[in-house]
Amino acid sequence: MRRAFVAPRALTCLAVAMLGMSSADARVAADAPTSEARCAALAGMSLPEGKVVAAGIPPAGATFDSGLPLFPGAARLPFPGPLCRVELSLSAGPDSSVRAELWLPTEGRWNGKLVEAGNGGFGGSLADPMVTMRHAVLRGYAAAGNDMGHHAEDMGWFQRKEAVTDYAWRADRLTSLATRRLVAAFYGESARLHYFEGCSSGGRQALMAATRFPGDYDGIVTGAPAASFARKMAAGAWMQKLLADPATRPTPADLKLVGDAALAQCDSADGLSDGVIGDPRACRFDVSRLVCAPGQESACLTPNKAAFFSAVYSGVRDADGRTLVLPMPVGAEALPGGWHHWIAKPDARHATLARGTIGAMMLKDPSWTPARFDLVRDLPIVREWFADFDSDKSDLSAFRARGGKMVAYHGWADAGINPHFTLDWYDRVEKTMGRAQTEDTVALFMVPGLSHCAGGPGPDNFQMLGALDGWRDKGVVPESVLGEWHEGPPLAAMLDLPSGPRKAARPICRFPRQSRWDGVGDAARPESFSCR
Repeated sequence: MRRAFVAPRALTCLAVAMLGMSSADARVAADAPTSEARCAALAGMSLPEGKVVAAGIPPAGATFDSGLPLFPGAARLPFPGPLCRVELSLSAGPDSSVRAELWLPTEGRWNGKLVEAGNGGFGGSLADPMVTMRHAVLRGYAAAGNDMGHHAEDMGWFQRKEAVTDYAWRADRLTSLATRRLVAAFYGESARLHYFEGCSSGGRQALMAATRFPGDYDGIVTGAPAASFARKMAAGAWMQKLLADPATRPTPADLKLVGDAALAQCDSADGLSDGVIGDPRACRFDVSRLVCAPGQESACLTPNKAAFFSAVYSGVRDADGRTLVLPMPVGAEALPGGWHHWIAKPDARHATLARGTIGAMMLKDPSWTPARFDLVRDLPIVREWFADFDSDKSDLSAFRARGGKMVAYHGWADAGINPHFTLDWYDRVEKTMGRAQTEDTVALFMVPGLSHCAGGPGPDNFQMLGALDGWRDKGVVPESVLGEWHEGPPLAAMLDLPSGPRKAARPICRFPRQSRWDGVGDAARPESFSCR
């Protein structure tokens, strides 16, 4: 039997007519530019902040550099297509240069919202924000990010004023203004809600968005924020000075000894022995018990190494009792990516950050090392110099006034950024705004076992962006977020890669409540836990 041929335009008109639309509406639908055409048209769009370098739809199977070369299968990630990829060059003047990207879901997948993604560390590339952007686009959001205003391989940016300003806050502002215009041009309407999401440096950027430009954002996700930027850099420099004597520097074996002892003492304090310390504040760990006895040469600490641990666990107060350095919690000493990576090895991340900020940015002295740092003398100078970098302001009333909602989280096993910084910030917000207004604006989650933004023995998957969107868009207050553990490779679940079957789940509770096992149910099932 011969089939009747229906021309594409006739098919479109037939479908529209069945939906009750007029023939004029049908002609508009049939003549509407394709996603490819609308995407390509962005390349010629004029922007006050800069220009569109390229715009196009990535081919099927295209990938991008994730910045995660050590994780099998994650070094390059597939674009979350179909989407329009827009590459931007933005600038605030002759000495300002920001690379940014905007990803726009096509094929009717856009949910009407825009997420701007933070970076990590010193930035310098688009790898970190692209990982967050991919997560957002897979859930229907348009997403944008930038390199914070410099190239990672360019070490001279530390000493260029405009590049430092771009890093501190301006790159995000330029990206926000430009990408909002492009979203409206591509879709024919502005985004209904604007969010910012970031962790680490991205968490600082997120809080900066809420405090410096509170009228721009409807919702913020801030993870492990380096918000007390000056205090964090000073604390890192102080710890590195303690390690100037190589005999004081703990080895991986020392870190394992201390980490295992802390876990043995404190794991079950939350009612469940599961390899995760629920709240390190309840752990009264005495590292002096690990000091070598006379004649003992292994499975113990030398007195100077024990003194180092004790100092870091205690923090520093001045003569008037004011805190200069917050105490580090126990629990991350032996974790991969924990104390060895951030604190203990000769080229530890804290040393690199201190040399870059205090040495190169502030002192303009690339030869400076933390061994020259004096906490009492230098902390006030560092705090004054980096005042524009700090985003831990305690007054969120302007953000709240426009209905802004914020989801903040920090891992208790974070060796990169002390989780007590986030608790200190939250406490100051509560004192400034009052408990009721704070709780109506900020939902804080302290995540047991979570390392720096990801990893650690804590959950390998939780959805803070979903929690924020449910709160801001649908009014569902996030009293808990589901945390999951999977059988698959590390980071797979958080990267939306095949992660194997779920092996356990439990609620991550809104601070100050904690997830508690009922003592009888299956500890792998979330219904066996409650927040209290």
